[in-house]
Amino acid sequence: NISDLIITFISVGELLVSVGVEMADSFGYGSKMATSSRVIVMLRILRIARVIRLLKLLNTPILQEFANAVSGFVIGLPSLAWVLVFFLIILCMVGLTFRITLGP
Repeated sequence: NISDLIITFISVGELLVSVGVEMADSFGYGSKMATSSRVIVMLRILRIARVIRLLKLLNTPILQEFANAVSGFVIGLPSLAWVLVFFLIILCMVGLTFRITLGP
């Protein structure tokens, strides 16, 4: 988690450097900012490393069980929707029946 925090701060730094490079290019100082572009490339490599680390996390058994639970929920969702529809139809019919028999 601390590594994610560090990488996030580095990404913010990369954003600030990118904005600085763009501003320097607009003012005509592009040749002096060549080293900054190397820093930006290095920071992007660190961001890719973070993504790779997250992909390694996807192979853990906990997330596989979570994926199974989510897929089971998604598979059962149409049945749940139909149960809800029939429940609402029955509820409306009972409401109309009571309205007609008991009156206002």
